[in-house]
Amino acid sequence: MISRRLTPRYRSRTDLTEQVETLQLRLEQLERTLSAIATDAANVSVAGPCTKCQRSLLLMRDGVLECPACGYRRPL
Repeated sequence: MISRRLTPRYRSRTDLTEQVETLQLRLEQLERTLSAIATDAANVSVAGPCTKCQRSLLLMRDGVLECPACGYRRPL
């Protein structure tokens, strides 16, 4: 087996920390934006992660939680 040395994507631990913090902030911005759009456009609320598949956030409308990824549905 041939061993290859991988070049690091980040120059230092500080660079990696800054990148993670930037991505975390961006994710929070996107979640707030998605929640506001869903509420305004379709009277839908965005809830926590799907307990069945963990691939999507649950949507809440008309007293039902629904996962857009796996189709899981649960009444409130």
